[in-house]
Order: sequence, then C-alpha cells, then structure tokens
Amino acid sequence: MKAGIVWCLAVLLAYHSQLVPIADPSNHSGMVTGLSEMINLLSPKTLVLLVLNETKINKIDRLTVAIHSYNIPTCIFYDLEQYFEYIANNLKNSLDTTSLLLCHPADMLVDLVDRRLAHRLSLYIFYWGARRLPAGLDRALLREPLRVAVITNPKKKIFRIFYNQAKPNNRGELLSANWFDGSDMTFKRVPLLPTPTEVYKNFEGRVFTIPVIHKPPWHFLSYTNLNESCNDTDTEFDMANVTSFQVTGGRDHNLMQLIAARMNFTFRYIEPEEKIQGTAMGSGDNVSISGALGMLQRREVDLFLGDVAVTWERMQAVEFSFFTLADSAAFVTHAPRKLSEALALVRPFQITVWPLVIFTIILSGPVLYLIIAMPFRLEDWMKGTLVKARRLQVRRGPPFYDMQYIREMNYGIVPRADIAGTPQHPSLNRCVWYTINVYLRQSATIPYNGHVARFFSILLWLCATYVLGDVYSAQLTSQLARPAREGPINTLGKLEVLMENSGYQLLVERQSAFQVALANSTGILQRLYRITQRHSDNESYLVGSVEEGIQILLVNSKRAVFGGRETLYFNTKRYGAHRFQLSDNLYTRYSAVAVQFGSPFLDSLNEVIMRLFEAGIIGKITVAEYERMFGSKSGGQFADETVESTKSDDGVDATGKAKKSAESSEKLQPMNLRMLQGAFLALGFGHSVGVLRNLQLPWNCFDVPFEEWLGYLDKEEDEITFECGSKRNGSRPQWERTRSKVLMTMAEFFANATTVQGHFRDNWASYSYRSVGELPEICRTGIDFSAFGFPEIREDVSFWIGSEGAHTPCHYDTYGCNIVVQVRGRKRWLLFPPDAKLSPTRVPYEESSVYCEENFYSPEAYSSVIGVENDAYHVVLEPGMALIVPPRWWHFVENLEPSLNFNTWIQLETDTEEQISECITRQIIQDYSESLTPESLRYAINPNELAELDSSSQQDLQTTLEYLLNQKTTNKRSRGASERHTSNYLPQEELNHLLKTHADHASFVPKLNSWEFFSLMKQNSLRYDPARNGTSDEEENNRQAGRSINAACRPQVIELIKACLLERGNSPV
Repeated sequence: MKAGIVWCLAVLLAYHSQLVPIADPSNHSGMVTGLSEMINLLSPKTLVLLVLNETKINKIDRLTVAIHSYNIPTCIFYDLEQYFEYIANNLKNSLDTTSLLLCHPADMLVDLVDRRLAHRLSLYIFYWGARRLPAGLDRALLREPLRVAVITNPKKKIFRIFYNQAKPNNRGELLSANWFDGSDMTFKRVPLLPTPTEVYKNFEGRVFTIPVIHKPPWHFLSYTNLNESCNDTDTEFDMANVTSFQVTGGRDHNLMQLIAARMNFTFRYIEPEEKIQGTAMGSGDNVSISGALGMLQRREVDLFLGDVAVTWERMQAVEFSFFTLADSAAFVTHAPRKLSEALALVRPFQITVWPLVIFTIILSGPVLYLIIAMPFRLEDWMKGTLVKARRLQVRRGPPFYDMQYIREMNYGIVPRADIAGTPQHPSLNRCVWYTINVYLRQSATIPYNGHVARFFSILLWLCATYVLGDVYSAQLTSQLARPAREGPINTLGKLEVLMENSGYQLLVERQSAFQVALANSTGILQRLYRITQRHSDNESYLVGSVEEGIQILLVNSKRAVFGGRETLYFNTKRYGAHRFQLSDNLYTRYSAVAVQFGSPFLDSLNEVIMRLFEAGIIGKITVAEYERMFGSKSGGQFADETVESTKSDDGVDATGKAKKSAESSEKLQPMNLRMLQGAFLALGFGHSVGVLRNLQLPWNCFDVPFEEWLGYLDKEEDEITFECGSKRNGSRPQWERTRSKVLMTMAEFFANATTVQGHFRDNWASYSYRSVGELPEICRTGIDFSAFGFPEIREDVSFWIGSEGAHTPCHYDTYGCNIVVQVRGRKRWLLFPPDAKLSPTRVPYEESSVYCEENFYSPEAYSSVIGVENDAYHVVLEPGMALIVPPRWWHFVENLEPSLNFNTWIQLETDTEEQISECITRQIIQDYSESLTPESLRYAINPNELAELDSSSQQDLQTTLEYLLNQKTTNKRSRGASERHTSNYLPQEELNHLLKTHADHASFVPKLNSWEFFSLMKQNSLRYDPARNGTSDEEENNRQAGRSINAACRPQVIELIKACLLERGNSPV
C-alpha cells in the first residue's frame, strides 16, 4: 500500500515539474521497442539523441542498442549548447538531421526558432510519455519551417505520433499522423510521417502573402490614389500618399497564377515599404536584407517572385527555387549615331590607310624622277667627265678657243640645254605634276620615253585607277547612299574608354543585385565602379528603376544603364528599340522564386517549376507577355532573342537578328547636297499646328467668374441635359452612343464637378457642340473672332462645357481650319499630322469628322498605340490661349478640369473638294442605313447625326452635290464661296519673322518625345477596365455592318465616284 502511494506521488511531482513523465517500469520494454521501430521505419542516416540531466530515464542504453540493431548510428548529447552547435553545422553543410529529444517540448521550441535551426532538413522528435499532448505549446513556434513530431503513450504498448506539418495550412497544429501498436508490431500507415513533397503538393486553398514591386515587364502595378503633385509625364509614380494598388499584369504575375493553380493556393499582394527587392547588409550570421527579401527573411511573407536575382549574399538569408529565368547582365547605351556627312569625302578609307595613301601620292613623283634621271647620273659618274675636265683645266689652263663656238659656226645654233650643260631628262617638278594628273585621272604626257619610265607609268596608272580610284569611288558611293554610323558601344572595354575620356556615366538600379555585383566586382567592372564613383556626386549614378534609367538615357546620350538583359530589352522596346544599343552578354545571372530559409515546400515548388521549364511553358508565358505589350510580330522577335540571349555563351549579340532586320529594311537614299556639304537644317512648317498665348480678348466671359457665367444659363432653363460617360473604359474609344443622359442644373454641375463628388466621382459630364446662339445675351457679349482677322464670324461659333475626364475620341476634320479659344479650365490636346499611321473609320458616321480606331483615353497596351509615338504633338490649353488646327490633323481632346471653350471653323478655298467627298459619303451612308436594324443604325451613326439623316432626303443631297460639282467645274464664287479664305501658308521666312517678333504670343505646338508619349499612355492605361469590353453576338453583327460601311466609304472609292461625276458633266448618280 505504501509503495503504491509513493509511486503516485512521484508521478504527480513529475507532471507538476514539467519533466518527461517517468514511465511505468513494466512499460520500459514497450517504449524501447516502440521508439526503435519508429526510428527504423523513419530510416534516418544518423539519429541524434538529446538527453538532458533532468530527464529521468535509465533505459537509454537499451534504446541505443535496439536502434543499432537496425544499422542506424546514433549520437548522444547531454549538453544543450553542443547539440545546437552540431545541428547548426549540419544545416551549414546541407545535411539531413533527425533528432530524438527526451525533454519537454516547450523548453526547446523557443531556442530552436531563435537560433534559426528551424529547417526542412531538421526533424525534431519529442518523446512525451504521457497520454495526451503537453498543454500550453505556442502554436506560433510550431509554424513553418520548423518540423516537430511528438510521441505520446495513450495506452500500454500504444504510441501515437503527432506532427505539425501533416497539413499544408501552416497553423502550427500538432495533428495525429500515425499510430504504433506494440502488441502486433504494426503501424497505422507507412511511412511514419508524410513527406513534405506529398503534403505540399496540394495547399488546399491556402492564402500566401507575396510582396510585389512595380517592375515592368515582370509586374505592372496601378495605383488608385496618387499624390496630385505627381508630374503627369513622369512614369515613376510618387508613392508617398498611395493607399492601394492593383497588379494589372506582368510575366511573373502570370507565372505565379499558373503555379497557384497547379498547387491549389491563392495569394494576396503587399507592397514593401522601401519598394525595392532588397540588399544584403552585414556579414556572416548577422546578415540582414532590406526590402521584399527582408520581409521574407523576417518570415512576414511566404515567397517572392519578381525577377529576383540569385546572389551569394541573398542566399545567406533566404533560399531560392529552380531558376525561372536564365538571363545575362548587360548594359544599354544610345544607338550608333550617324557620322558627320561633312566628312564623307575622307571616310571611304580608315584613318590608318590615309597616311599610306598620301605618302604614296607624294612619293610617286620623286620615284619617277629617280627612275628617269638615275641612268644619266650613273653614266656621268662612270665616265668621270666632270673630273677630267677639271684636271685638264688645271694642267693646261683655259684654251684660246671655245668648242661651243666652233660647233655653232659649223652646225648652226646649239640647243639651250647643251649650252647650259643641263642633262637630257625631265625635271622633278614635271614628274611630280605628271603623277598628280594620273591620280586625278587627267590626261598627261609621259615625261620620258624610256622603257623603265613607261613601265612605271603603267603601274602608276593601274594603281591610281583601279586600286585607289575605283575602290574610293565605290566606298564613297555607298557611304553617301547609306551614311556611316558610329561604332556600337557593346563591350565593357569601349565603355571604359568613353567613361574616362568622354564623360560617360554608368547608371544602375538602387539596392539591386546589379549594384552589389558592381560594388563587389573585380577586373574591368571594378574599374568601371571606381570611375562611376569618381564622376558622380551623392550617388547620382543610382536610379530608382531601369525604366528611370532609360528615360535619363533618352535625354542625355552620355549615360549607360546596367541591368538584366531581358529588363533592358523590354524597356528599350518600349521607348523605341532603334534609339538604343544593347551590349554583349557580360555574365550569366539567374532569377528564381525566393522562399523563407528552410521552407518545407521548396521541393514541391521546384518540381512544378522544373516541369513548366522543361515543357517550355515559362518561355511561352514570357513571349505572350511581350506579344500583349507590343503585338504578335514583336513577340515573335522577342522569342528569338530570348532563346539567343539565354543559350548563347560565345558572346554573340542577342540583338543581332533585330539589328539585321532593321538594317535590311533601311532603303538606300538618293544623293543630295546635304551629304556633301554637311548638315543643312531643313524645317518644313507648312502644315504645322500653331498655338497663341496671352490673348487679350474683349469677351465678357473672361471677366465674369465661371460659376456666375454658368448661373446665367440656369436662369434660361431649369435643367440641362448633359452627356455622361464613365471615367473607366474598355479597349475601344468611348463613342457617343455609349454615353448616357443626365438632367442637372449648371449650379449642380459646377458644385459637383469642382469637388469631384456625387455623380462625378466615377463619371464625367459635358454640354458640348452647342451653338453660341443658344446662350443668353449676357453670356455671348463680345464674342467674335476679329482679333484673329475674321470680324465677320459672330454667330457661327460653338461652345463646349465639360467636367474633368470629358473627352472626344481621336478624329480629324475633313475641311475647315479650326480655331479654339480656351476661356476657363485646362484642356489637353494630343495631335498627329495627317500622315500619321492611325486607323481611320467612318463608323460611327459624323459629317466632316473621321474617327480613328485607336483609343488614347484608356489604351489596353502599348501595342495599340505603337507607330505614332514619333509624330505626337501635345499642348495643354489654359485660359487665354488659342489653338489653330488645320484640316485633316488628328486630335484627341480631354478636359483636365472643368472647362469652357469656344471654337469656329474657317472656310478655306480647298474645302470644295472635301465637301464633295463628304456629300458622296453621306449619300452612300443614307442608302445603306435604310437596310439596317435600329440597333445597327445606332451603332453606325453618331447620335447627333441621326435626326439630320432622317430629315434629309436623297433629293436634297443630290441638289447639294450638284451645286458643289458645279462650283468645282466652273470655278464659281457664289453664296458662301466669297467667304472662303486662301489656304496658302506664309513663306518660311515670313513665318520665322512672325514667330520671332511675336514670340510671347505665338509658337508651334511642341512635339513629344517617344518616352513622353508612352508615359502619357501609361497614365491613361490606368483607366482601362476589361469588364467594359463588349463581345456579344449582337455586337458582332454591328461590327459586320460597320465593316461594310467602311469598305463602301474608303477614300479610293469616293475619289473614283467623284472623278466619274466630274467627267460626266455634273450629273450626279
């Protein structure tokens, strides 16, 4: 009885002291058997046992003997620090470690997590000989990547195994994973614990937290609330006041969606506070990382995908999967520029050839002279006539007669040469001028008839004609037809020379893997880094992104951007590949998915990524992203370059194919004076757009406040019908047929439009294209265009009122010169010349207006607006400014704030041609509209044209057409023809003089750089909403009707009909 009481007290003391319970002596053999069988089923390479001093088990020896019987070596630790050091060394060497810990789990979990010993390679098995799990375990400590198993003994010879990674939910729960029955030596399932690959093959809808950074083309982020002080033309957003963002696309975003679907998990994005990937700081075990990788190191997020380069410093803090991108480091500079054409005459030969050519030309004359004169000189020397004459003169003295006198007396006059005693061969001057004539291909007589001289002259003529002359002429012809360019800067050696001698500067993304590579490099990269630091102030060589670096390079050609080849390729393609030169491959770098250190699902993730890589799906995702941005042709070209850049190891330029294609498409140019005389600046402003500033117009609307001026309209009408549209739009232009009607007073319009409240929070409204005659008398007081030279224009004036976002799709006016005067607010005008590569359409039809299919308000991708980036003109009209728009100039107009403007169209002498074309077009439209359904009619005809189309008859159209044709053929100037103005523009000199003398009031609309145009399109693309794209069958029927109308109203068809009408003598059909 006493022994039983003592036994119970001992058991209670063990529980209360949080020590491993002392098993029943009769159960010792069951524990040894159970543990040894479980270890055997687990089959570790080595088993590590930790036995603390307070652990009161005296059967350790029996347990180790039983484990050794299965040929499993063991290692026993009694000191905790030695055990931790052993585990850390194994992790450093990437060795699997299985530990059996005979202690309380709560005593160990904190140390394991704090010492960063939680890893998928380390399995910690706690033997807890109680019936139930220990109470009070912190679930936060049991989360990934820590692998913990706890063995309990609910019954005699029955052992239960609990495992914290039995499910992929990462909740830190110890779930039952297996049973062992010592009675029949059986397990409930095999293997003992589920493998990580099996567990994490399906995440069962787990939600991952993933950091994301705006870094095209890997991730595209759009921000809903931006700081209003952000520059409109800057593509790098001011993130200081951003409240939310949305990932709109990107190659890595699409890849993550595919991996998530394959592994059955979802994810949510968060943005790092620093908005960078991260840079390693510190060394050894104290290394820490900033940015997104720092969040991963602190286990605040689960993984990170976004062109994350694998570096040794980063691998000290996080782990990486199988690579998702095999890329190369490269740098980009400006494209090779055309060399000065003023030096084209000396460019056919290289600088090393010209000294030899000049030396040959100079030496040819003296050599010819020596060839001719040398025989005579040798003959004189051999005979020694001069020496003999001197000796005779000294010995005999001067004779009393002269032999020359005797010869003259006997044979006539002696030649001057004989009298002077000169030799019978040409002089040096004659030989030199003869050779010069030969080189210049001029006729010349051989100075001497000797055989040697003739042979040398023949060789000289062959050399001058065929070797020098023809080669030089051929080279010069090719140089003039296709002007030479600078040598490409495609190697680090060339870049180093330019940085030392020409002031070039290397730019690199701040806190990126490339900054680390540059700072820790050796050899030429180290020299470049030192030059960069020496030439920059306050780390000015660091930029926020590669995109920012490309923008700086566009402005300053003495810059080079260092980064990943794929990222550089994308950004150069975006801003115009012909403007940049991509260097050779420098070194290979790999990008992968970054996960937490010791992440248990890394093997499962690697399996999925390797399958995607081997199947070519990752490459297809990359190509598809580029096709979405630049179109199918660019995507295909990118596919070739990607393969070449990722698989080429011989330094072949990955842009070789694209460069060859660009050069082959460059046509030969005919010769002109500019090629020979240098750079003549030819400025043809003929049909340019002009803007007038600082106008002082005596219009009453300029003096009356906008709110008060609108109040006069409320006195005339209670409510006014406004056209309204959404501030978000699909891929097509926001046509008038998609707009709605809203009744409101002008006071309500002004109050809500200026504060962006109510209806104007998500929509815009306009009251536009109204005649000035509809205004109260006080509102139109003083309005005329006499200040522009047209005092007769008072009534034929339109006014436009609109809120922020109100816009007109891009179009051009077929006739009439448009004059626009901005009275209130600001309005953006984006203009393109008549020959811009836009897609005209007559659907929806509006008289004298031709729309284009391009959507500049909410472009879906860059591919939809590529081709016009070099032809864009941009101006923001402010109060007191006027814009003059010639006919057939494309323009897209948008209100930047509530605004008011007036405009009129000046009739030109050339309008008759276009009015005939418009009349023919209207007749075709009216005929075709009779067969359309009401819905197709609303689709094909603009709402403001429907009423006029119904009211006008074919007879009226024929009468109008007959009048216009008669006016064209007879040159009559009846009715409104007398009001037409000349369309001849000022000569260039007068125009320049006018601009010079009125520089404060008149100027040309500035032309946008391509990167400025793309920046504007990028901001506008934030309005794109794919949910607003219509794809119904009825929409397809309407498009078919639109295609038929466009085919019937093509300019070639209209011109053919017009020509036939004129030939038939004004007889309209």
